[in-house]
Amino acid sequence: MASSNSNSDSRSKSQSSSAWETAHNESGRVEYSRPLGDSEYEYYVPAKQSGVGDIFLHASFSVPALHAARIMDPHRITVCWAVLRQNHPLLRARVKIIEEEPWFWFTPSKDVQHVLEEAKDSLTFNSLEKDELISNYLNGSRTLSDEKMSYMVISTPSTSNSSPQELKTYNLLLCAPHYIGDGSSLHQCVHDLFELLVGERETEDLLKLNETAVDWVNRLPPPLESRIPPAAKVARLKVRFAEVGNHTLRQVRPQKTVVFEKSFSVEQTKNILARCKHHGVTINNLLFALCGVAWGRTHVGKVGKDPMMYTALNLRPYLSPLPTSSNEETYFFLALSLHLTSCFRLWGRAKQVQSQVGRATGAVGSPTEREILKTWVGYRALMGATERAERVRRMMGRQAAASPSTSLPKSINEVHTSWRRGPEAQCTVKLPPAPSAALFDLSLIGNLDKLYTQVKSYSATQTSSASASLSSSLSQASIVSTARATASPSTAMSYGDTPGLKPEQLIHITSVTTASRLKPSGLLILSHTFNRRLWIHLCWDVEGFPKKGSGDKDGGEVERFWEALGGAVEE
Repeated sequence: MASSNSNSDSRSKSQSSSAWETAHNESGRVEYSRPLGDSEYEYYVPAKQSGVGDIFLHASFSVPALHAARIMDPHRITVCWAVLRQNHPLLRARVKIIEEEPWFWFTPSKDVQHVLEEAKDSLTFNSLEKDELISNYLNGSRTLSDEKMSYMVISTPSTSNSSPQELKTYNLLLCAPHYIGDGSSLHQCVHDLFELLVGERETEDLLKLNETAVDWVNRLPPPLESRIPPAAKVARLKVRFAEVGNHTLRQVRPQKTVVFEKSFSVEQTKNILARCKHHGVTINNLLFALCGVAWGRTHVGKVGKDPMMYTALNLRPYLSPLPTSSNEETYFFLALSLHLTSCFRLWGRAKQVQSQVGRATGAVGSPTEREILKTWVGYRALMGATERAERVRRMMGRQAAASPSTSLPKSINEVHTSWRRGPEAQCTVKLPPAPSAALFDLSLIGNLDKLYTQVKSYSATQTSSASASLSSSLSQASIVSTARATASPSTAMSYGDTPGLKPEQLIHITSVTTASRLKPSGLLILSHTFNRRLWIHLCWDVEGFPKKGSGDKDGGEVERFWEALGGAVEE
């Protein structure tokens, strides 16, 4: 990407430019900036208002007491965090408003000490438990801001004396706004952090990685829309009118977000995988159908059209490559497109979901059909991002930016009946608007054992290169993952076998949880496979729906659905 100088007019209207503009500030230092793309803008506005959409990853892990002093040394953690922030510049960037439009703004640090100071400002050490860490992030004042776009918390154990054979437990909370990344980015970042911590490099050697000259023009990521290959215009309306659903949950106020967690044993997960394999579907396919089954069981007599959910398709496998060497590519950027689906029946519907997602991602059909479908994926992502960004601008009382979607009919009633003749030629089809309310968001990250069991070199260059590759692999897994559990002799993902240290497991990860800050009455279901076990989470506004025992006929509706979903998975 070539850098360019631009006047303020181009800054205010350039919504899809892939180039980072360069300028010099008052002190003579180079600054890089670009406007947010449509997908980023869509996530930015609600985050700016109240932190809606800000994502987090929590990891519980332990370290042998014998090695804790080196691995979990606060200075070493700070240096490793600084290295990751240097490798992924959006973690260090800011957002500025230029002529009413948000722009990413990045100023490289002037020296290593400045890099460390910035890392310290976005890192906290405390002794809070998992539930308190998550609750504070979800329900407290917003942790992130336009000036702070990443934050990490390391919760340390008590200072009681431990024998060298014991394990010290820790909690990690990694936070970022959704407009600069996604779940894949968070998981990859935690994986890379652990590799740096247990690596053979001494802390001062790691610090020198921040002294390496960086080609920021090629490392800073362009907006998603600029990396989607060009596509021909297609009938977007056909898809719009197929997205029909009419199930919703009654909503009340105020707001308090909680996270319910349910995991299944290794044996249960093995049996679930075997049944999925027998029916030719994946766990991800099955969960769509099971949500429909659980909804039907808890809403007998209320079922009309199938309940509709929306999920995010990861677009990383479909993006054009960046004009940069692989060791400079960052995985922290937004690469999602929303996808709606309705479901109710079980195995038959699971196969339909598999076919539907396969068509949506270009993973099925002949080579020619797959290429056509991949083109459609990109086009639909572009159109969807533009439409949603325009909707957000209208909600903000702003003029929607001109885009190709403005030439499309807004509803089926604007389509003229061209088959008529004479005076009736200009008549329009008058149909009632189809209900299109989505019930909740379903986030399926896939098989995390594919990521956390990777064995790689601790070379900075090779680690960065492999990170980009793994990120792409994880992205594909999140869409069409076979979700087969990776065999492991332990009950936790582990990092170790480091040169210079005993060949033992140095970091044991026992659980990982991802979710995001929700809007009032928000409801999000998440699923992944980790440690050869299936995990599902319900992140929801417990104050946003009628409560059980309140006397309301709909009281406890969410809790009943969650219990039914767990029971359906066990069946």
